Amino acid sequence: MLCALMCMLFCACESALALENLLRNPEITVVDGTASGWESDAWDESRSFLETNNDGMDGNGGFYIVNLVENDARFMQTVAVEPETVYHLSCYVKAEGCEGGAGANISVANAFSYSDGVYDTQGEWVLTEMYGITGKGQTELTVYLRLGGYSATTVGEAWFDNVTLEKIETVPADVHVQPLYSTVTSQKQEEKPAISAKAKSTAVLACTAVIFALAGGLCYVFGSRSVHGGLDNRGKTSSNRMWALLATALMTRIVLAIFVRGFDTDINCFLAWSSRVYQTGFGNFYTQETFCDYPPGYIAVLWLVGALRALFGQMDNGVFAVLLVKLPNIFADVLACLLLYRFAESRINERGAIVLTGLYALNPAVILDSAGW
Repeated sequence: MLCALMCMLFCACESALALENLLRNPEITVVDGTASGWESDAWDESRSFLETNNDGMDGNGGFYIVNLVENDARFMQTVAVEPETVYHLSCYVKAEGCEGGAGANISVANAFSYSDGVYDTQGEWVLTEMYGITGKGQTELTVYLRLGGYSATTVGEAWFDNVTLEKIETVPADVHVQPLYSTVTSQKQEEKPAISAKAKSTAVLACTAVIFALAGGLCYVFGSRSVHGGLDNRGKTSSNRMWALLATALMTRIVLAIFVRGFDTDINCFLAWSSRVYQTGFGNFYTQETFCDYPPGYIAVLWLVGALRALFGQMDNGVFAVLLVKLPNIFADVLACLLLYRFAESRINERGAIVLTGLYALNPAVILDSAGW
């Protein structure tokens, strides 16, 4: 009897711990006009009014957001989480006159995953929720109580109260688990001496200009070098030079893609979309709960990327996963080089075709667009 009682107590404690609310001040208790633990932010602060007041669900504290025109405004809180763990996020929302975009929702920074949007609740409070899983090595995430979204701006009014973030062991049936990957907050960066953006930009531009000038000179010398022998030898030498140029272009882009992650917002979108479309299929990809502003053609490419990530066990957002996302762009660049050479070869001499192709293949702007951005 005693053992059974102890087991019941242990299970109850374990259950209570599993459902612990990880947020600070989840009831949004207001003291001196502020709610401790929370901050406010907006894409354009001049378009919105964000207020902490006593108009919450139970007549106590709550958050109020009004977007005068289309905007993305939010209250937010960063919390510690465990890697590769499922969490349940929820809050109560009241909305009035919301139009367009993602509506009033609960979401996570940099993950581009949202709860179902709430647009007008006729004066009632409704529960909105989502389930998500953290990425490999992720230790933090930032919860958004949000009116709008990235490239999904909304106009209208919304109230938020009683927020929960809970670690769960089992997911209800028929629930879609969204990625909560937050590379910006989960990766610790070493402190480096502050360098102004202007100084860095000037240095980068100067270096790329010098490199491109040297590359152009090499391409000219490479393409204009005289070839002795018959037509067969000339053709074979030109072909070898062209393949060497393509190999150089390919390796340059792969090295850059490995060492330069790229623009976090876009990279995180592509990683999340590739994972989602591979797991849910094309028919269930475009839904209101997940933001995506790209057409189906590129999503089909990301399905292949998602399949490769699953094959190689790269469903996190590490270096190899980012490289897989960039590979279609890199291969398209190399194919464009080959097409440019074939097109130019039929209209000018072989030397000119190689020089022209080299100027495109080693152009810093083209390389950065496909492998660096």
